[in-house]
Amino acid sequence: MMYNLLPFEQAQLATFSKEKVYSLSKLASELMFTMLHKQEERSCRVSGAFFTHFCHNVVTKSAISTATVYLALKYVQRIKEFAGVLRKEQDFEFNLFLAALVLAHKSLEDCTYANRTWCQLSGLSLDILNQWETKLLTMIKYNTYVSSEEFSQWSLYIRQFERHNTYLNQPQASPTNGPPTGRRWSFPNIHQGGNVMSNSWESLSVRRR
Repeated sequence: MMYNLLPFEQAQLATFSKEKVYSLSKLASELMFTMLHKQEERSCRVSGAFFTHFCHNVVTKSAISTATVYLALKYVQRIKEFAGVLRKEQDFEFNLFLAALVLAHKSLEDCTYANRTWCQLSGLSLDILNQWETKLLTMIKYNTYVSSEEFSQWSLYIRQFERHNTYLNQPQASPTNGPPTGRRWSFPNIHQGGNVMSNSWESLSVRRR
């Protein structure tokens, strides 16, 4: 059974500029840290900057819609109670964000990427992704369904978060020179010549899994 989502911005129907893609990635990174880290941990922007770059590359290379990112963040919001346990695992933000994107993309799109493809564009291993997808499903009790009303309310919350977050409102150029040094990631481009994040709202829906 299908449930159509209500558009939260008509402007989302248009092709996104690189600056808007980066803004969305920065928003996802900041909201993830806000939901899952303590205040004193969020004061350090070093790891946050690298995570933002990771989000930017995944969003860009996968050409996913804003709705997919928002739905992935909704799944993360549902497991905030497990934040203390998750913080004990190294690099959990990267693994969790990718797993959430995988579930969101499967929920919204009829034609989805194989997990192996997500690994190719993100640099994470297939075993790790499969483990985290199962872990996330377990934490949300395999309930991937989000109603149109709940999604609209969540979208409104995200826009308010973005509007009132000082860090997000600071001018900052999009990354152009690759990820920070100190860790190796691979970001092959699986799309050649396609528009980034140009999915039509008419094709978006949330399935009852």
